[in-house]
Amino acid sequence: MFPNDDLRATEWLYASRMDGQEVADEIPTCRICRSEEEPDAPLYHPCKCTGSIRYCHEDCLVQWLQHSQKKHCELCGYHFVFRKHYTHQNSGGIVPIMMYVRYFVVRLVQLAMYLLRLVVVAVTWFVLVPYATRRIWTSYIQSCDWFAEFVLRRPIVALSTKVADAPTRRTDSTLVALMRFIVYELTKDWSTSIALTIAVVVTFIGIFFLREHMMNAQILAADQAAVEENAPDHQRHMRQLAQDAMFLAQQRMQRMRELDVDALARRDQMQGTPPEDEDEWEDEEEPEAHQEIVWEPRLHLEPRRRFVGALTPADTPLDEGEWVDETASDQEEDRQDDRHVEENLAPLPAPAIPNAEEEEADVNEENEELDENAEHLAEDIDATLHAVGLRGPWLDLGQTFILVQMLIIMTMSVCVAIPYGVGRVLGFRAYDMVLLPAKALRLITDPIFEHMIRGLAWLLPISGRVTASESHASSLSLPPWLSVPWQGFASIGKALDAYTCGGHVTQRALCVILGHLYILLLLQLEARYGTWLHGGTTHFVDVIVKYYGTALKSGMIMLLDFLGFPVFCGLVIDWCFLPLFEGASIATLVGHAQAAPVSFFFTRWVSGTVYMFFFAQFLGGIRSVVRPGVMCWIRDNADPDFQPMAEMVEDSLRLQLLKMVESAIMCGAYAVIVIGGATRALHLVPGLLPLHWAPLTPRTLVPVELILIHFGLRIAVRRMRFIYFGKRLFRAFWIWTARFVRMSAYIMGDEQPHEHQRLEYASWADWARSFLQSVPATRVDDGGYARVPANDRPAPKTAMFIRTDKHGHPVDEQARELLQKQHTVLDTMQNKSPYTIVYVPSRLRLRLCVILVLLGSLCTFVVMMALGAPLLAGRLVGYWNAWPPVHDVYTWLVGCVVLGGLVLLGRAAYTLSDARQYQRLSNAQESNVKSMIRGTVRFVYHMAAFGGIVPLLTGAVLHLYILTNASDVPRFSAWYAWAYGALLLNAALMIALLLFPDHVPLLWDIHDHMQAGRLWRVPLGPVSRRILAPVVGALTAILAAPYVLAFMGLFLTNGLDAPITTQLKYVCAAQNTILVCAVCAAARLYIHKRLHYWTYALHDELYLASTELCNYEVGQHRLASDAFQYGSLPDAVLRSG
Repeated sequence: MFPNDDLRATEWLYASRMDGQEVADEIPTCRICRSEEEPDAPLYHPCKCTGSIRYCHEDCLVQWLQHSQKKHCELCGYHFVFRKHYTHQNSGGIVPIMMYVRYFVVRLVQLAMYLLRLVVVAVTWFVLVPYATRRIWTSYIQSCDWFAEFVLRRPIVALSTKVADAPTRRTDSTLVALMRFIVYELTKDWSTSIALTIAVVVTFIGIFFLREHMMNAQILAADQAAVEENAPDHQRHMRQLAQDAMFLAQQRMQRMRELDVDALARRDQMQGTPPEDEDEWEDEEEPEAHQEIVWEPRLHLEPRRRFVGALTPADTPLDEGEWVDETASDQEEDRQDDRHVEENLAPLPAPAIPNAEEEEADVNEENEELDENAEHLAEDIDATLHAVGLRGPWLDLGQTFILVQMLIIMTMSVCVAIPYGVGRVLGFRAYDMVLLPAKALRLITDPIFEHMIRGLAWLLPISGRVTASESHASSLSLPPWLSVPWQGFASIGKALDAYTCGGHVTQRALCVILGHLYILLLLQLEARYGTWLHGGTTHFVDVIVKYYGTALKSGMIMLLDFLGFPVFCGLVIDWCFLPLFEGASIATLVGHAQAAPVSFFFTRWVSGTVYMFFFAQFLGGIRSVVRPGVMCWIRDNADPDFQPMAEMVEDSLRLQLLKMVESAIMCGAYAVIVIGGATRALHLVPGLLPLHWAPLTPRTLVPVELILIHFGLRIAVRRMRFIYFGKRLFRAFWIWTARFVRMSAYIMGDEQPHEHQRLEYASWADWARSFLQSVPATRVDDGGYARVPANDRPAPKTAMFIRTDKHGHPVDEQARELLQKQHTVLDTMQNKSPYTIVYVPSRLRLRLCVILVLLGSLCTFVVMMALGAPLLAGRLVGYWNAWPPVHDVYTWLVGCVVLGGLVLLGRAAYTLSDARQYQRLSNAQESNVKSMIRGTVRFVYHMAAFGGIVPLLTGAVLHLYILTNASDVPRFSAWYAWAYGALLLNAALMIALLLFPDHVPLLWDIHDHMQAGRLWRVPLGPVSRRILAPVVGALTAILAAPYVLAFMGLFLTNGLDAPITTQLKYVCAAQNTILVCAVCAAARLYIHKRLHYWTYALHDELYLASTELCNYEVGQHRLASDAFQYGSLPDAVLRSG
């Protein structure tokens, strides 16, 4: 018998015959070592997991827990339960006092060591690394400046090396002064050092990923070339295999013809057994008596019986000469069938708008994905802590620090120091690359020759000497018509050359750029002419030029894409918003840029980035309502196959710049037309613009509007379903626009036969009257068909619009060439892009312009209504109530509330005004009306309780015990109290859900309903009994306690008639007493909990003999009844691994 039979989880192998087949159950195995149960190693099922991962050995599980340092299952999250066996020395669970003291000292030392390590790690990464980076940077810049000044023999503006004195005091000792100097030196220019370190690290990471991508692309290209190179050999091999198979089939067919098939069949029927032959006959059902059996040879080497009267007629026997290899023909037929199916694809309809249930299901699915991703957060945090040095040995921190510094030195040397030195020396004088060697040689030869000439002059008598005043430098004589341009060019050259000798950051950046260009030019010359100059190979130089040029191109594109393009969009947005602000102009923008360039361009970068995000969302909205493939000419940033790094590496610089210019034109034109047009149209409304912009003078001292936006904006947007209704309206606009321009098939994928004809009116007047009344017109066939992409990933570098007929055949020679080129590119693609044939009317460009005009008009109207309508309504309300001028953000919010209320009242009035609708609601949907009323009552109740009373009481408690000055009379502000209470409750709720996720499940339900805006689904009874009543009662008691204690003290001392200052002292003493009691109670609970934990830990450390794993059912029951004997794996066992 196995030990512990009641915990055994093994089922013996059994076999049973069912329908002639053997069926055997799976043998349980350990999910860690994949071994079966053994007499000394039983299997357990210790957690909620089921299936093949249900069982495990105790030793395997303990070893894995010691390795992972966890006490729960990583799949189901259940904490494993172990039974603890203690030695006989355990005296009733009593632990000596000295063991508590020792444990406390050990814990205190561990805490001190962890704090020390935290300080060391923080100082290392936030002080030492930036300081070392700045020092290295400064030394590089100074060395390059000194080298350039030595070579050029002229002054160069160098970095300032002036050392400021550290702030000291006269009473400071030498050690204190030294410490002050060290701290000052390390923290001097700290922000600049941090920014420089981040820039260097980001540069290294970018270069690393670029290298990895280029290497992977090179490997893929080599594999592709190898496949293409070996393709002929593979085809010859396959043809040889086909010929061998054909020869074998002919031999087998010849043997089959030599056999008497009828005799074999009759013998098979008489014996009832299959014939014993090397060829195996197919086992089919016995034919009926009236059916005649006919045998026919097949190419698949097996004779096959066929009945007379079957769907396929019997073929005549083939002669030997009639065997044909049909492999190539079959492949060609398959290719033609694929193209035929591809060309006959029907237009895909536009994506459908999800309903409310599907939208909510998508949100829930996203939340589940976030929860699944959160499960790996602990592992990511642990890896991060090991990387920065908070965990692991101290030596790892030193090694990481040295490695980071080496990488920083290498990156700055390659990317900054060497190019900066080259650019500083050469500047814009490219010809100095040839003259510098001669100049360097003259530094050595000129002193030698000067000494020789002086020696000769001393030995030999010289009658005359030429003085400097007598020397005359010949000047270059130019024609009069060239002298002025030459002087202009010379002055420009001198100015540029002087600019490269300056000390501003832009001048130094220009030197770095010039240095990179000169280095790339020299490497390119070496790669091209190196073999001719020195006769060696230049393959390695070719590789360096490829990587170096790609890195420079990618860096420039990334700078333009991530810095230049957002700044451009931000400047365009500034121009569009000029009518909104009083006195705003281009001159004021220029003045702001000159006064504070860093903050100016940073704010424009932020605004441009926000605009780019919303513009991408706008394009995504269009893509979600039109036919797949309509927006293929604009790249989709949300496409999982979109690889910007691959585009930067593979595409040329000219193509990248052309794409960026096109994007800038498109984004800028949209902003100018839509936003700029809307603001300038609103500026024409009297009294509407400019805005009264006073953000520093709020309506109330408490930022109530910010708190309401923080808590209510997300819920309001989600419950109002702006995105859902916006998509529906946007889809309706595109459907109407497509029908208006007769392009439903192309835009929406909706084939409309009546759009294939156009209406011809007798005159322009009839055409104008057709919009108001029915006018007779003649229908004329118009337009044609075109082959267009059926998704947003068309074949690269091919035509996206090819004129065809209805069946997909090209209409002319040009279309045939474009289609052939497209097929050639598609044959090289692994995932072939689909195409479809759609109807397109005539004058396509004019219709596309009409679509753009309609789209721009719609967007301009939406911007005008979103900005102007609430602002106008708010202005009218303020004028009606005679409000003083306030910040127009408040005016806009008031207008939104007014318009929203008017919309709700209009809908209610329209519903009640319809008698039939009212009758239907009162009869058929009475339960729904009651449910709506009940939900409304719940919503109002919860908003009043949890949104008003509880935050107000919480803020009042905070104001009474912490924020009130005891020497003054308490001043209470409901707004302040509510604001503080709302923020405090929100923070407390987040902390409680984070630290105690399983203790109060009702909090999770309330939080989920609040986030989803479904407060009417929260029941009143359980919430009021379990949360609202205790919380309100406790807060009320806490508020009343100081005054009650003060009243009792005054009553006992007969001081009820005491002055107000004495009463305030009693209240202050009561507050302090309550605070001290609360702190003591919290400390007692914490100490009791920690002592309880220490008791278990010390008990396990001193008296634990062994542990035994428990099954899920047993452990769950025992843990609730005997927590001392059963529990998770002890820390002593966990650390022993």
